[in-house]
Amino acid sequence: VEICAHGDQAFAVIRSLLPNLIILDVRMAEIGGLGVLYLLSTDPQTRGIPVLMCTAVSAGEMQPWQDVLDEKGVPILYKPFELGQLADQVAAMI
Repeated sequence: VEICAHGDQAFAVIRSLLPNLIILDVRMAEIGGLGVLYLLSTDPQTRGIPVLMCTAVSAGEMQPWQDVLDEKGVPILYKPFELGQLADQVAAMI
């Protein structure tokens, strides 16, 4: 597990490690989670890695992005969530 607070740092770490799953927060410093998701989806090395978005942003605020996330097959967990929900989602994705 690697933790990055900054989106640009996260993208660099992801490219170097090529993890089995990425959990992104929508709100990150520098490049936000949606920006990182865009970078991941356009990079041949990372576009196939499953991504789970987590956010404290309301579902209403995320609505403009919902079609893009659905198209990319990226689920969202809205905070606060139970640890079991996270574990179930991760298990379903890997």
